[in-house]
Amino acid sequence: MRKKCLQYLLHKGSPGVQLIIAIRVSVMNDYSELRYGYDVFDKYFHNNYKNIFKYDVFIRDNESYLMRAWNELKNDEELVSWYMNTHIMCFTEHNKDDNDGNIMFWQSYGKNGVAIVLKSDIFLSGKSVRGFCSIPVKYFTYARFEQYMNEFIQSVLIHENDISTMTDEDFLNTLKYFIRFSIVSMKHPGFDKEKEWRVFGHKNDINMAGLYSDIECIKGIIQPVFKLKFAITEK
Repeated sequence: MRKKCLQYLLHKGSPGVQLIIAIRVSVMNDYSELRYGYDVFDKYFHNNYKNIFKYDVFIRDNESYLMRAWNELKNDEELVSWYMNTHIMCFTEHNKDDNDGNIMFWQSYGKNGVAIVLKSDIFLSGKSVRGFCSIPVKYFTYARFEQYMNEFIQSVLIHENDISTMTDEDFLNTLKYFIRFSIVSMKHPGFDKEKEWRVFGHKNDINMAGLYSDIECIKGIIQPVFKLKFAITEK
């Protein structure tokens, strides 16, 4: 079944919507939801501290780089910097049979909401576009997250020979990216009916071609944003 991707936006009274906005993770409405992913990771590393050292692929200089990546990310300055500089757009899947849409996702917008329908091809390509990555949200219980980490470790073991050629810095940064990527794409399983997708990018990685930065006051919070203009073709 072909899916559509929708972004629900606040309508400011203009006759048509001409752009979409990527806002900072630190000021998004569901910022606390990202804390769920953080807490799940923290619990995992606490519960599996000894097991992680069993995998030689992560050991360099008698240190687990997987554990090091997490410990460095937990450093307040680095984690805050990431939250402050990662921008995000949230979308939801809409299938042909979803007559009412995903109500949990857009009900808070009330009568002042509008929905932008986008082709799903770009989301499913698996490629980074202008520094933004797209990923479906994972609604994981802790048990499912442990399975997810086991799958990740097995994938790393399969590519151990290639990973051994990476510099320590590149390997550490790759592990940090995996953790960040996972945190920003995880929500509590109680929200699974939303079928959410997230598009996000760090400000240092964003290609400004076709985008421009601006300052917006969204729900009383003044913040830097990235904007993407587009044309809407009616059929």
